[in-house]
Amino acid sequence: NGVRLEEQGKYSAAIEMYTQAIKLNTDFADAYLHRAICNIYMTKSLEIEKDDEIKYHLDAALKDLKFAQMLAPKKAIIYSYLGFLHYRINNFDAVVFYCEKACALEPNNYAYFFNLGYALYLSGEDKLASGKNKLALQLFNRALPACNKAINLLKKEKVWEKKEMAFLYKNRAFIKFELGDYKGSLEDL
Repeated sequence: NGVRLEEQGKYSAAIEMYTQAIKLNTDFADAYLHRAICNIYMTKSLEIEKDDEIKYHLDAALKDLKFAQMLAPKKAIIYSYLGFLHYRINNFDAVVFYCEKACALEPNNYAYFFNLGYALYLSGEDKLASGKNKLALQLFNRALPACNKAINLLKKEKVWEKKEMAFLYKNRAFIKFELGDYKGSLEDL
């Protein structure tokens, strides 16, 4: 089935399976979601190399995610992947928007707050590079509570990877640095 193929990284075959499922049931939100996920991961895999193929798969993913969103507007993972898709095309303002939606729908999911904190940080860095220092500072100020919430939620998990926690602390250190809290930044490193 499509999920098994997707888990094995056989994205082209999984896309075909999800397409068949959609033909059988055009209101199957999860089939659109997973077909989109496969299209997104196709752009990261070795299966495609050309820019026009990458654009094709990202456009297909966006179309499927928007349709899944219409079918299941309260499904947080759809917004999370909409954020991830916009991350792939460096549209950080859209990443923030969709990450905030996912967090609002599932306020106890550390991964969504992790993504939001990281998106706010990247958006702030993008604004700094454009000379929009005041806007960047506002974004960094919003990133810190999201990052703190992700850390606190992850600490409550019974099973978590040290790598995830280290990445969260590293991100928080960068955010604190940008906010001028150099001592706090060093404590997190």
